[in-house]
Amino acid sequence: MASFTYYPLEIKLKDGAEQYSINELSLGFKWFFSFLLFTEFRKNRAEDSGEVLFLLDEPASNLHSTAQTKLLETFQELIKGSKLIYTTHSHHLINPNWLEGTFIVKNNALDYEGDDSLDYDVSKTDVALVPYRRFVESYPGQKSYFKPILDSLDYQPSKLELVSAIVIVEGKNDFYTLKYMRDVIFAKNTKWASLNFYPGNGAGKNDQVIRLYAAWGKEFLVLGDDDTAGRSANVKYQSEVGTVTDGKLFTLKDIDATWDGFCMESMFEESDKTAILQKFSPHDPKYGKEKFNGAVNYFLTTLESVEISDQTKLRFEKLMDFLLEKMQTKSKKV
Repeated sequence: MASFTYYPLEIKLKDGAEQYSINELSLGFKWFFSFLLFTEFRKNRAEDSGEVLFLLDEPASNLHSTAQTKLLETFQELIKGSKLIYTTHSHHLINPNWLEGTFIVKNNALDYEGDDSLDYDVSKTDVALVPYRRFVESYPGQKSYFKPILDSLDYQPSKLELVSAIVIVEGKNDFYTLKYMRDVIFAKNTKWASLNFYPGNGAGKNDQVIRLYAAWGKEFLVLGDDDTAGRSANVKYQSEVGTVTDGKLFTLKDIDATWDGFCMESMFEESDKTAILQKFSPHDPKYGKEKFNGAVNYFLTTLESVEISDQTKLRFEKLMDFLLEKMQTKSKKV
C-alpha cells in the first residue's frame, strides 16, 4: 500500500522587508483572507463537475462598513462560475443593481409594526419568501421589512459625509437602463462617471427626495418620460416644492425635440430591443416591456454587452451629455 507524507503549509505576507504570519494580523483580515481562499479553491476544484452554489448567512456581519463594502465587490467576482445566495440586515451588503433578484423573508405570524412582539407564539411561525418587487407592491406600509434596501437607496448621511449630486429618474427600470448603457455599453468612456442616477418611485412620486436634497442644499436633476404622466409630474414638483426646482425638471423632449412622447424604452431602436431579447430569451424573444426591462437589468448584473446600433448609442450619448452639462453648470454656480 502506498504511503503519503503530509507537510504543513504556512502562508506569510510580505510588506517591504518584513514578513507577517496570518495569525499576526487583525481578525477582520483573517476572516476576509479565509473567505477568499476557501471560496476560490472550492469553486475551482478540478474533480467537481457542474456549478457551485454558495449559501452565506449574514456574511461579514462583524466587520466594519468598509470591509463589508469590499466584500460586496468580491461577490461580483465570486458569481463568475458559481451561484450565490446570502442573507443580510446590513445596507452595506446590498447592491441596488440586484434588487430584481432580492427576496424579503417575512414571518406572517409576527406583527413587525405593532407592540406585541414580546407576546409572540413561536408555534404560529409562518415564514414566507417574497420577491422584493411583489412585496413592495403588496405591503407599501410595512417598511421595516425592506428598511435595509431603503437605507441603501435613500440614505441620510451624517454631517461628515460628502453627498453626491443625483439625477432622479422615474423608476428602477430607467435607473437600470441608464446604468447599463453607461457602465457596460460605454464602459470605456468615463466622462459620465460623475452622474449618479437615483431610482425613483414613479412619475409624480419623487417629491420626498427632491425636498430632502433641497434641504441639504445639494444639487439634483429630475428626468422624466415625455408622456402625460412625466410632464404632469414636473408641473406638480414645480407647484408643490417651489423655486428650488427651477432649471432642474426635464423630460426627454427637453433634450431633443424629436423625442416627443418618448419613454426610456423608446430610446432603443426596434432592432436593438430584438437583439437584447434574443440574447436574453432566445426561445421566446417576443417583445414585452417588463421582459425587456428585466433583460436589461440582467445584463447589467452580469456586465454582458449586447451589440447596440449607432443610432441608439447616439441618443444615449446626447442624453448623458445633456445631464452632465446641466450638472456641471449648476455646480459652478454654487
